[in-house]
Amino acid sequence: TSGSLTLDALNKQKCIVKLSSSTDKDTNEGDSTFSIPATLLLWTAGATPTSDRNTGIRNSILPRDVMGRILTSPTLNVKEHPNVYAIGDCSRPKKVPYAATAQVAMQQATVASWNVYATLTNKYIPKRNGNDRDTVELLPFNFINLGEMMTLGS
Repeated sequence: TSGSLTLDALNKQKCIVKLSSSTDKDTNEGDSTFSIPATLLLWTAGATPTSDRNTGIRNSILPRDVMGRILTSPTLNVKEHPNVYAIGDCSRPKKVPYAATAQVAMQQATVASWNVYATLTNKYIPKRNGNDRDTVELLPFNFINLGEMMTLGS
């Protein structure tokens, strides 16, 4: 299947893929917990329903609103953890949340990917001739409502 082909390709690139995992349940062999040393960690987690048991994103140390969305800055990173970015249903970059639509998440993905690139680039750009290095600016997210679509009839 295409899923197994994707998993094989990621494994060949030495990517660590955890499926159906929660931040409070990840264990290695036996019952010991583990950490993943990484320059870049990409965690995809869909919208989670409110529940009595905090699991997944709700179990993290990231600041959240009452609905469990991660509070981010306009550049989509978490103020207390500037190397952490959140987009889509699980984030809230402004006081009034954006609609939980693919349109918002797709636009946020473009900005967040640039900002991850800028964060990594700024960390690893060498200084030129002992001078301060140039930095790549983070972009703020600005949603452009492209309208809504609905189908009529069959």
